[in-house]
Amino acid sequence: MQRKRKPRPSSEQSPSGGAPGQCHCLIYHPQTPDERQQVRDKLAYARRIGDYVGIQLALAQLAGPCPAWEHK
Repeated sequence: MQRKRKPRPSSEQSPSGGAPGQCHCLIYHPQTPDERQQVRDKLAYARRIGDYVGIQLALAQLAGPCPAWEHK
């Protein structure tokens, strides 16, 4: 049995279906400068140790476009 969700008022929805400014993508995109720096640090670490999957994941997080970025 699936739970039914209450729909949000249309003024609070982003194009991706979530609240404005929140990433609901399959691969989370950082929303603040601090979060972006954390991902850049993880990218540098993945490069340093040769973690090719980690590199791809960090690059995907930094790539866009993310629907939440439209609300900044």
